[in-house]
Amino acid sequence: MSNQSIIFSSKRFMILLKREINHAKRPFLYAIGGVFGGLSIGVLVQLFSNSNLHNTINIDSLVMSVAIMGIIWSSISFSELINPASKQQYLALPASTLEKILSKWSIVSILIPIFFIVCYILYSYAFTFVINALSTKNLTYAYFPINDIVKFILSLSLAQSIFFAGSVWMPKNSILKTGAGLVAVFFAICIFSLFAMKIIFYDVIDGWSLNSRNVDVDFPMFEDIQFGLCKIDSIPSYICIFYNGFVF
Repeated sequence: MSNQSIIFSSKRFMILLKREINHAKRPFLYAIGGVFGGLSIGVLVQLFSNSNLHNTINIDSLVMSVAIMGIIWSSISFSELINPASKQQYLALPASTLEKILSKWSIVSILIPIFFIVCYILYSYAFTFVINALSTKNLTYAYFPINDIVKFILSLSLAQSIFFAGSVWMPKNSILKTGAGLVAVFFAICIFSLFAMKIIFYDVIDGWSLNSRNVDVDFPMFEDIQFGLCKIDSIPSYICIFYNGFVF
């Protein structure tokens, strides 16, 4: 047997991938039902309250749903390693470590996001068609720019890889531990940057304030950062809701 077949075998990988799909199938259907049901209720409430219709099954809700679900799913990828019995059973599978990691990564970073996005877009169009056919009001069809969606998936894979690695290293309460670690790293970088600025701009910084009136600094990107922080401010609450749904 060659070293390549020991490390990676396409046959073993496909068998392992089918196993992961079977395990993820039920919670994935629950997630789809919850997201689609919640967004549909929002439209129905508008319909029966005689208010202006706004299609809540749009690109913004899609991005939020995929991001939250992707991060949570990455964090619980190796939840089988928490329980001793399931851990022993999983480690005893006739597959290499590379095959096991790639199979789970393929599920959380490729198959689930793509399949969810396809189902989401189809459901959005079908739901909008039904509403327009059965009511006198007009519900605008949502627009889903493919290029933006592809860029979003590529960006999301970076965040998922961090939580995926955290799931391998710390399977129990991985999302909380990884999130706390990211916050700690963020504050460490901020503190380091503050001290670096104090050293580099020592001639205009007195303590922690500018002592020169001739300093004119314009950072337009701060407005974008502030807007982004406002947009993601509500994400932790959504993550808690989704996490409880997946785990319990």
